[in-house]
Amino acid sequence: MLTRKLAIQALADERAGLPSPYKTAQFPEPFRTLRAALQAQGPAGCEREWLLALLNAPDGKRILEELSAAQVGALQRAQGGAEADGAYTPLAELAAELPPVTWLWRGWIPRGFISLLGAAPGMQPPPELGARPGRVIYVDAEYVPQLAVARAGAWGMDMSRLFMLLPEPGRYFMDFCGAMDRDRLTEMVYALEPELIVVDSLSSITSAGENAVDDIREVLGFLNQVAQIQPCGLLLIHHLRKRSAALPASEELTIDDFRGSSHIIAMSRSVLGLSRVRAGGFPRERNGPRRLEVVKTNLGQLPEPLGVTFEPLEAGAPGALGAPGVRLVYGAELPEPSGPPTKATACAELILELLAEGPLPPKAVVEAAREEGYGRDTVYRARRALEGQVRNTEGCRSPENLWERVG
Repeated sequence: MLTRKLAIQALADERAGLPSPYKTAQFPEPFRTLRAALQAQGPAGCEREWLLALLNAPDGKRILEELSAAQVGALQRAQGGAEADGAYTPLAELAAELPPVTWLWRGWIPRGFISLLGAAPGMQPPPELGARPGRVIYVDAEYVPQLAVARAGAWGMDMSRLFMLLPEPGRYFMDFCGAMDRDRLTEMVYALEPELIVVDSLSSITSAGENAVDDIREVLGFLNQVAQIQPCGLLLIHHLRKRSAALPASEELTIDDFRGSSHIIAMSRSVLGLSRVRAGGFPRERNGPRRLEVVKTNLGQLPEPLGVTFEPLEAGAPGALGAPGVRLVYGAELPEPSGPPTKATACAELILELLAEGPLPPKAVVEAAREEGYGRDTVYRARRALEGQVRNTEGCRSPENLWERVG
């Protein structure tokens, strides 16, 4: 079956005296009737039949206009003019117009494409990944500008080069499903010509969700276009899934660890993952080393992973929101892992992830852990091992007692 465009062009070509490779049965109606009239009456006598056939058609007038326009090109080809495939550009011609792939951080963050950084909630490093000085736009969709100010000040960053895009006053959220926030970011990019755009985070910039292709296709397409304006690096912060007992959290990351639709991974040319490194046994050091790695890239070989450590700031230096200050140090040597975790240690990691969002009743933790394959005894064994990292808000026998993370 021919498309509408192919059917119209075939009729125009045949009326201009050009050969047609198609059979009448391949034409949909009303074009099949027009083809039969053309073959029966000839190019000169078919016009009246065409007018009668299209008189009562819903878009008969539009079809006649499209036929007339197509006949102009058909007559040119019949007289030795333009080639029939002139509307299609071969790769050889495209290659001469396309810019080469360039890098903000070679092997890690390309310019003009989406780079995705996935980590467990609360583990994302701030945007100091750029390889050269330049302006940075930080899309703070989670609306905590105080945290960005505190970190930038503690680390001696040049805040005159860091520009925040925050929700509009009175809104408290950002939505790239609509035109307003898209336009605001687009205008900032044209005005500032940044080296890097950081979007924090994917779940906070869309009201449509992230689990279906239709939910995030339009938002990711917009971000891809924004990255090409300059072009600049675009780092999209995202969250990892909670792992089950069969996939403990200390194993190396894969693309299956990233939350939401697989289209998120497909649209990202470079996918980075940040995970804790198990070293020195259990319980795991919460401020211990991290592993930063490229999980997927379309642009070359995977670079070697980098160690990320927390380096204490000098005494008296302020940290984020007044807490003891640390600086993230990239390129540190990765410590040797202490081996695969037991089921109890993997369950403990799940408990810490659950409590990262706030205190919970023990019963709620047990129910969430059961869905991931852990029994009640395993949960309480893991809870005892987390003493010092997790505490009771009331007595352990109190019905009002909650488990909460320390610090």
